[in-house]
Amino acid sequence: MTVGAVVIVMLMLVMFMGGEEPDDASNDHLLVISPPAAATTTSTSTTAVASEIEVKSAQSKCPPGSTSGMDAFAGESGKAWSCVRAFKVDGQVLSIDLGTVREIDSIGIVPGWDSVSPDGEDQWSKYRTVSRVSYQFDDADTSLYTQQTMDQRTLVVTKFTPPIRASKIVLTVLESKGDSSLNTTAISAITIRGR
Repeated sequence: MTVGAVVIVMLMLVMFMGGEEPDDASNDHLLVISPPAAATTTSTSTTAVASEIEVKSAQSKCPPGSTSGMDAFAGESGKAWSCVRAFKVDGQVLSIDLGTVREIDSIGIVPGWDSVSPDGEDQWSKYRTVSRVSYQFDDADTSLYTQQTMDQRTLVVTKFTPPIRASKIVLTVLESKGDSSLNTTAISAITIRGR
């Protein structure tokens, strides 16, 4: 009987061990399938994020007493692009060169001289605020956009959907507001965002 008991135990071991092999093989198969899913998720994270675009140059042809167009891009307190109005008429032009074709998502401006001098004098009231501007791009459609600023003392942003592909922008002051004794418009900051 002991030989019979040994044979029965051996048969049981073979049956139980033989049944586990397919489960292990199917688990190995599942591990092979999972890596492609991980590869898919990494490819979606390569989209470029919009950031501030550095300007190569910003030029204007303003009368004496005006400041450089690049001052609006300086990001420094106390600096702004100011342009004396010829014949007391709006229409000042700032030609902005990005240096290369970029994808532009938005343009924002602070439409006046947003600064308080060390002696406490507020520059905002000493210059005309830019109430309405236009942006003309050198893209295939020569796109033209107009922005109302409502003379707000903050960054006023115009978004472009879809983004515009251009290397040059012409900003034109269409309308300004201020006391009739003031004849110089100012823009404290211009920010261009995109890729």
